[in-house]
Amino acid sequence: MTHNPPTISICIPTYNGEKYLSETLTSIISQTYNNYEILIIDDQSTDNTWKIAQQFSSQNNRIKIYKNKKNLGLVENWNRCIELAEGEWIKFVFQDDTIKP
Repeated sequence: MTHNPPTISICIPTYNGEKYLSETLTSIISQTYNNYEILIIDDQSTDNTWKIAQQFSSQNNRIKIYKNKKNLGLVENWNRCIELAEGEWIKFVFQDDTIKP
């Protein structure tokens, strides 16, 4: 079986994003275009961000979650998202963003 990478990698670098992360993910999953992956890169959050990411990931195989071994900070966490992305295009969606279908 061959691996077909997604066209778009939706990157969500996150840190303590529990307040809006569910709403953000729901807005992404509601898209009419579906050849994408969602990468959530948690930068050592101290709230329930990781738990929310795990819940969504368990329900949708397009969602890939990663937790940094140490806090990388804002820019390095963005770079980590790019390194892990498999898509031809990258779309950053931040933990408090929503997008319309």
